[in-house]
Amino acid sequence: MTRWVTTGLLLLTSVAAAQGNLTIRFLDVGQGDAVLITSPEGKSMVYDGGRSETRMRELIQQYQIKNVSLVAASHADADHITGLVPVVEQFKPQLFLNNGLAGTTQIWSKLTTAVQQAGTKGLVAIDQIINLGSVKVTVIPPPGMKAGDQNLHSVGLLIQYGNFKVLMTGDSETVGLAPISRS
Repeated sequence: MTRWVTTGLLLLTSVAAAQGNLTIRFLDVGQGDAVLITSPEGKSMVYDGGRSETRMRELIQQYQIKNVSLVAASHADADHITGLVPVVEQFKPQLFLNNGLAGTTQIWSKLTTAVQQAGTKGLVAIDQIINLGSVKVTVIPPPGMKAGDQNLHSVGLLIQYGNFKVLMTGDSETVGLAPISRS
């Protein structure tokens, strides 16, 4: 039986393997979620960004983040995407992953404008794998992809490094999001 570590259980974890350390930081952004993942090779990604641009800027400085290759929004609610704006503006990541359902808020518009201005490629969640150095990021698309409640359409990510796995689920309320048969 595979065991999953979910975002609510950890504050910081560092997993060592022969090549180096995978670092996962569950950032204190107040309301909402924000996770910074850095591969042993120093490639970083941010999954969700919390509700405060100011707080995210402080965390970028505190953790001396040097680069971000991938920004992923589990869904378009403000408490998950607001802090992604300064990340995109400062680091101009290669990819912006989202559920494909446009948000209806001003902050969604601000984020998508920042993505366009940064030259970041938009990527709608489909069943795929993105490599972050030696870290494998499996995208778990939301079921259905119909208009409606953003929480129900959260993009999940399965982060794998060696034998270590962590599942990120955003605000998903769907039991089926957990990919119990993936390896």
